[in-house]
Formats: sequence, C-alpha cells, structure tokens
Amino acid sequence: VTSRLVQVDKKLVTKVAEADSQEELDELLEKPMVVNGRTKDNHLFMDTPMSDDQVGWLLLAVSLIFLTTCLSLLVKVLQSLFRGR
Repeated sequence: VTSRLVQVDKKLVTKVAEADSQEELDELLEKPMVVNGRTKDNHLFMDTPMSDDQVGWLLLAVSLIFLTTCLSLLVKVLQSLFRGR
C-alpha cells in the first residue's frame, strides 16, 4: 500500500550518485527524491475485479448498515439512561 502512495525517484538517485561536480550535486539535491505515487485511479478496491459502480453500491450498503446500527444503539443507550436502568 505504501508503494502506491510514496515512491522514490530512482533516476534522480542515480544522477546524484553519478554527479561529477559539487554544483551539479547541489542542483540535483534541491529536487525532491520522494514523489507522490497517487494516480487518478488509486483506491482501496483497485486490485479487485469490481467496477467503480459496484464498489460504490457496496460502500453505500455497508455505510447504511453501519449508520443504522449506530443509530439503533444510540437510541437503546438513551432509552436506558432516561429510564434509569
């Protein structure tokens, strides 16, 4: 997962190792060696055979079930608090 988010610029590392002069080395070291590896299509379900629509419906169903469960538990807790149990 980390390799998808952050990547090292291997070409820049090689150029730094092969630098001949101090000026060239200083110029190369000013550039960031760590690049952002996120792409447009980078998400949790990227490696699954599901389409974006299927993933969206799945996440919607899971979130609605989670929301309903949390609200039901909240109502139960509040009822027990107000009844004094």
